[in-house]
Amino acid sequence: MDVLVATSDGLYRVGDHPRRWLTGRDVTALHVRGRDAWVVVDGRRLVRFDPTPLAPPHGDAGEGSDADDDAEPLTVAGWWGPALQCVHATAEGDVLAGTAEARLVRLDGDELHALTPFDGAPGRDGWYTPWGGPPDVRAITSTDGAWLVAVHVGGILRSDDGGTAWRQTIDVDDDVHEVRGGPGGVAVAAASAGLATSSDGGATWSWRTEGLHATYCRAVAVAGDTALVSASTGPNGGHAALYRAPLAGGSLERCVEGLPEWFDDNVDTGWVDGDPATGAAALVTPRGRVLASDDAGRTWNEVAAGLPPPRGLALLRS
Repeated sequence: MDVLVATSDGLYRVGDHPRRWLTGRDVTALHVRGRDAWVVVDGRRLVRFDPTPLAPPHGDAGEGSDADDDAEPLTVAGWWGPALQCVHATAEGDVLAGTAEARLVRLDGDELHALTPFDGAPGRDGWYTPWGGPPDVRAITSTDGAWLVAVHVGGILRSDDGGTAWRQTIDVDDDVHEVRGGPGGVAVAAASAGLATSSDGGATWSWRTEGLHATYCRAVAVAGDTALVSASTGPNGGHAALYRAPLAGGSLERCVEGLPEWFDDNVDTGWVDGDPATGAAALVTPRGRVLASDDAGRTWNEVAAGLPPPRGLALLRS
């Protein structure tokens, strides 16, 4: 298994074919779709490349990249608005990015353009942050043609027409931190209210808390027919742990084998990924350990350690 890890000091591929790109740069967001990795560098550059082991070069990443790499990332677009916070490539070929101040942008050729209908999304006047600053787009996903955008703090916004019209689907005060899509309209979300699951493309949600030691959830993923979610006692990460639950329903079970009794801090948004097809999964810890599972989170083993502070993680699917 190969895993990409975005860090404060470059992008790492760990596992069977370790490598490193973009040394000295803060890789602030990461998403993999097929053979393309989409990353955000320093909150200002959208970068695309093929990170698979025998990939041909795509171009030159420019200043800050490793000179001896044979498959350098290629800057696709720059952005000088509010900092890019997350990126997502849909199955239909759209590339979306979320920004600080809760804006949504889409890649058009070699430029990023704001999706102005999102600026008028319903309920926007009620979005907030606990510390009084402007909210951010924290996570983006897609499933069965629908786009789902998690705003912190603003709930989950849904569009099924390519971003023209938007609908609020979860209460703003449920404090959503991440949303992920799976095949066939499956979607999962991590929030301060627990784990939310959907089977209709995020149009409606069911809350799941049974089995959790605390409901404050920050990261979520789909691995096979299982949801993985991190939970702790609050924003400071007290007693942080990882849980698994069948997507079809039932209580959550704490993941134990191969994991620490408690994580040092929250396993944060974007730090867990899973493969809906195979059940493979991986996570990165606050201290830069990467752990992998090939059985939907039942058991885990370490594949890397000592990485710089993590920003995100993604499986490289075969």
